[in-house]
Amino acid sequence: MIRTCLAVVVAATIAFTWGWGSWSLFGWHQPQAFENSDAVVEVLMANSPTHGMYAHPRWDPNLDPAEHEARWKEGPHIYAMVRPDPAPGLSMQGAMIKGFLINILAATALVLLIQKSGHSSFLDRTSMALLAGLFLGIVSALNPWNWLESPGLHTIGVLADGIIPWTIAGAAIAMILPAGDPV
Repeated sequence: MIRTCLAVVVAATIAFTWGWGSWSLFGWHQPQAFENSDAVVEVLMANSPTHGMYAHPRWDPNLDPAEHEARWKEGPHIYAMVRPDPAPGLSMQGAMIKGFLINILAATALVLLIQKSGHSSFLDRTSMALLAGLFLGIVSALNPWNWLESPGLHTIGVLADGIIPWTIAGAAIAMILPAGDPV
């Protein structure tokens, strides 16, 4: 059980560290700046009454599908998380703690997946993490690319964020937990 807990913490730390580098150093998640941020904020404040996801054009089931497609082709496309009200409880420290806890949950799932796979070789056990990371990357990167037209560099970054850290974390898990270690 101690080795299982150690594997979870090490894997979560690897993923958390990768995430910090990916979002802070690599530049592929850096959003574009609006030409006039103040004007954009003013429009959002006037038209976004509550915290939530907003989109334009938004799918309207009452519209003829051809009309909706014409609006979609015409543009602009906007898909944004908007919080118009203050967020006094929001802090970088709190977000970092929650982020690490999310990685603990994900690392626990990966440890269980590797343990349940029944593979005995290091390479086979690490390949389970590679496949899990590939699955995560495909689902989290390619769906927004397809449906929301995420830019290429951001899409590559999200794909890498699934594959690279979780494969490395899987290799660490495979080293820490001997084959056949009970769950």
